[in-house]
Amino acid sequence: WAHRGLARVLAEPPPRRAFRLGRVRVDVGSGRVRIGAAAAPRLVERAVAVPGTTPLPEIGQALATRVVDAGGYATPTTADRVAFDADHLSMPIAVRARRRGDRFVPFGGPERRLKEFLIHAKVPRWRRDALPIVETAEGIVWVAGLRRGATAPITPATRRILEIALVPLADGAADR
Repeated sequence: WAHRGLARVLAEPPPRRAFRLGRVRVDVGSGRVRIGAAAAPRLVERAVAVPGTTPLPEIGQALATRVVDAGGYATPTTADRVAFDADHLSMPIAVRARRRGDRFVPFGGPERRLKEFLIHAKVPRWRRDALPIVETAEGIVWVAGLRRGATAPITPATRRILEIALVPLADGAADR
């Protein structure tokens, strides 16, 4: 059975769905293989604390938010940190897993289906349900760790900035 399983992993095209080899689950996609006892965890929807830290224990990370003055603020250049004009971003903010039919307007780009965006970004299928999707009433504002949305950009008129960062979950942070 192991040889048949390896043949499926190496097949061209790769299998579109996860399969089991005995008690092991095998996911193949985007040039990667995930082997585990169960499916990857799906992120549970929850409100984001502003300011504060919102633990995401399913994925071992947290969203840290803070509101700062725009004067002298340096815009983040890494994918794990994003900034918005706090006065033009509606509240509350929520984080959740992707949903069927989600649409996303990336900063500087046209609206597209979230599914297409994740495929183009080469996010493996098994990671997509654990990827934090940050949203407001306007829709998706950040695909955490990948791309900022077009909502509430920072301009010269911006006075207050809301910064959101995807950080490792500190020990005991899930208790807060």
